[in-house]
Amino acid sequence: MSTIKDVAKKAGVGVGTVSRVINYSGAVSSTTRQRVEQIIEEMNFVPSQLARNFNRSKNFLVGLIVPDIAHPFFGEFIRHAENELYQRGYKALVCNTIQQSDREQVFLDMLRYREVDGIITGSHSLDIEAYLAVKAPLAALDRRLGAEIPVVHADHVKGGRLAAERLLRSGCKHIAQFTGDSLVTLPAYDRHTAFAEALNGTGVSLTSIPNQWNRFDFSYHLEQVKQTLDEYREIDGIFGVDLIACAALKAASQRGIAVPDQLKIVGYDGTCISAFTPKTITTVVQPIADLAAAAVSAVIDRIEKRPIGQNEITLDVYLREGETT
Repeated sequence: MSTIKDVAKKAGVGVGTVSRVINYSGAVSSTTRQRVEQIIEEMNFVPSQLARNFNRSKNFLVGLIVPDIAHPFFGEFIRHAENELYQRGYKALVCNTIQQSDREQVFLDMLRYREVDGIITGSHSLDIEAYLAVKAPLAALDRRLGAEIPVVHADHVKGGRLAAERLLRSGCKHIAQFTGDSLVTLPAYDRHTAFAEALNGTGVSLTSIPNQWNRFDFSYHLEQVKQTLDEYREIDGIFGVDLIACAALKAASQRGIAVPDQLKIVGYDGTCISAFTPKTITTVVQPIADLAAAAVSAVIDRIEKRPIGQNEITLDVYLREGETT
């Protein structure tokens, strides 16, 4: 059986460096960490403390991975998921990736070494292969990671259609929708396809504005909307997530554009911020609490080795009327 000294010798580093890599403590360069982790994998090395972890009962700890906890949707999802886990005897460990895929990988390694019992991921920094390599309890929010990993998402096709139909009823003729980046394919992006399809044949022009990958900050969205309104002055309807809808409302106010008389806005998500604006935002509501509960149930069923009824769970959405249409 390999020892920590064997790993250190083959990796060309000290025993202390290997220990820091294993325990995620102290400063280790990303290059050194990758080399040591590769040697650990090649030698099938399991440290003694971690070996004991394999033989003990559950830690009752579930990791929650999201791109940005400050984003209203992910913040609300975390709040509901943490509460659901607590009610079922588990604690939550939150990973906020903030565009950094190494954080996501660290959490997957923690799962591999049984430091957490399962993971619910709503992030998309890593390639699917990184998740498929983990033979442990996983559940995904809005990302299909393979036939064996349960995924939970809202009915985004219906959501996109509801948004388009609302803007059409408002009489919009020139609409802009703010879409996700095409770098990854997510069920959530189905709303944009459905939105565009609902406008086909209506005589309404559609401009699609892609967001930068993993950008969720309000200042970015505000500048994005301002540029769009400056470039496409004929736009009379905007569709995007609640955060973008808030940015559109602010940008319109700064330019003296009357909402909803001159510009109609429909959001997506139904987060609390849609009611905090000077005008409440008409928005497509995702059932965030139910999404969190379904994801928690899916991962706990896998942890406790119970049969899973279906691996893809789709929950209903609805349009909530506000003052922006």
